[in-house]
Amino acid sequence: MGGYKKIGEMLVEDGVIDCNVVEKVIWEQRHVKMRFGDILINNRLASEDDIAKVLSRQHGLEYADVSRLTVMPEALLVVREDMARRYSILPVGIENKTITIVTSDPLNVEYIKEIEFHSGKRVNPLIGSRHAISEAIRYHYRFERSIGEIKSISPPAGSVLDITKSELSAPVIKLVNMLLLEAAEGRASDIHIEPSKDSVTVRFRIDGVLIEKAKLPVWIHGPLTSRLKILSRLNIAERRLPQDGGFRIRLGGKDVDIRVSTMPLSHGEKTVVRVLDQAQTMVSLEHLGMSQNDYSKTENLIQRKKGIILVTGPTGSGKTTTLYAVINKIRSGMVNIVTVEDPIEYNIHGINQVQVRSEIGLTFAKCLRSILRQDPDVILIGEIRDEETAEIAFRAAMTGHLVLSTLHTNDAASTITRLVDIGIHRYIIASTVIGIIAQRLVRRLCVSCYPSPPANHPPHLFPPPLVGGGYGGGWGEGKACPFDSAQDRPERSRRSEVKAGCYACNRTGYTGRTGVFEIFTVTPGVRELIVSGGTEGTIRQAAAGEGMRSLLDDAFEKVREGITTPEEICRVIERAKVIEPVSVEVC
Repeated sequence: MGGYKKIGEMLVEDGVIDCNVVEKVIWEQRHVKMRFGDILINNRLASEDDIAKVLSRQHGLEYADVSRLTVMPEALLVVREDMARRYSILPVGIENKTITIVTSDPLNVEYIKEIEFHSGKRVNPLIGSRHAISEAIRYHYRFERSIGEIKSISPPAGSVLDITKSELSAPVIKLVNMLLLEAAEGRASDIHIEPSKDSVTVRFRIDGVLIEKAKLPVWIHGPLTSRLKILSRLNIAERRLPQDGGFRIRLGGKDVDIRVSTMPLSHGEKTVVRVLDQAQTMVSLEHLGMSQNDYSKTENLIQRKKGIILVTGPTGSGKTTTLYAVINKIRSGMVNIVTVEDPIEYNIHGINQVQVRSEIGLTFAKCLRSILRQDPDVILIGEIRDEETAEIAFRAAMTGHLVLSTLHTNDAASTITRLVDIGIHRYIIASTVIGIIAQRLVRRLCVSCYPSPPANHPPHLFPPPLVGGGYGGGWGEGKACPFDSAQDRPERSRRSEVKAGCYACNRTGYTGRTGVFEIFTVTPGVRELIVSGGTEGTIRQAAAGEGMRSLLDDAFEKVREGITTPEEICRVIERAKVIEPVSVEVC
């Protein structure tokens, strides 16, 4: 016990308090029966986090930032809410025969005996702040209470459930509210409600990956779907055809747009709820994840007065976010910016936004024709979908407007081919397109699991670029990821295999996403290739020779910087027909 240090001594070493404060607290302890840390907290001489971190070191336990934890629903089922409140503990996860609990008081071990007795599982304690644990208990158990309330209802077998009945409507309304709140606060972009023969599965899409949230009894499917339809002003009697609707709700002090889509399946309608949180999507151009070089290129492009800038990538690659970031960068009182969107994702102050309504004939093309008579400086088109829209967009660019839009293509060079396929002449493409931004979204390594980036990886761990620079968008056809064997992976990647994530990242090892970019600027040399009928490969190599970094170039740079992993790059970026990476001998 010679190495044991008192809390006051450790806080002095950490620079939180000084020796005079220690003496005053010790004197006060003689008159009041309070712990050393509690006196500091009450007198605002130290924070609860300061005390929790010292206690974790003193007792050799891991410190947990409760506000960042992802709680597994199974753990909440093992520890009742009344017990969690009584002992001020938060169950966060179960793995094999161990349940992990966060406590603010490592000296109170009564809860350990009680949980181990009732569950038959070993308790793994972590240390967290008392206030954070109390807030987490309030937040996490409210969802479980809603689920429990639903499961406790036993409707008559074979009857048609009436959502308007008071004994059923209240729990269903509460469940829908909890689902929306959990999604908004948990950074989920979508909620999937999927019926099967025996149950209803609820999954959240977080950072582009679906994670199961709850299993509900099958009878709740009808009332749950009906409630969402009522909110979205959809026809609750129509179950044979797909429907789309939406509504706006206030969650956590902010307005959130909700889009609801239903699709008839064999066991009932599947419902997908999109949660559009403007605070999460309205990212500035500086924070998209571009390298300094790519950011400078993009800034130069958006300062142009005319021409077309296209943002490309598959669905869910962040194209709309990039467009909004560009609009936020260039908007001012001296510029008339008009957007044509289907639907309008977010309302931006000072921007003229038009909602396409095909059912009444208000198409992209019709909107664009009218917009050209509205004296615009910048026109944003949500997506170029057909030849008519493309022709009007190019005509607008040729007559002195800056046009921003999106296309679904794999990389920048293939965008030229796509425009030709739509029906745009090559000489028009060459003279009008000024830049193409191809992009993907990759998950970022969890800062709780990996608080500090590792040293740069040796260059031999990465596939060599093609002649002229750039990886060309993928690996050889039929070839595996360059890091398929563990010994070939960078150290950062191997760390993620050893440590399977924490509760802050839902045990995935990732929290949040960043962009991976390929900035293609149409130079005179590239313009000549487009006009002369150059192939995707020749255009790509010419652009690379003039300094374009490919998606893979940018992606592996982020791996080197410790932002993401090779496995994540392999998951997100498609393999293409390119020169096969050459193995490099290590001397």
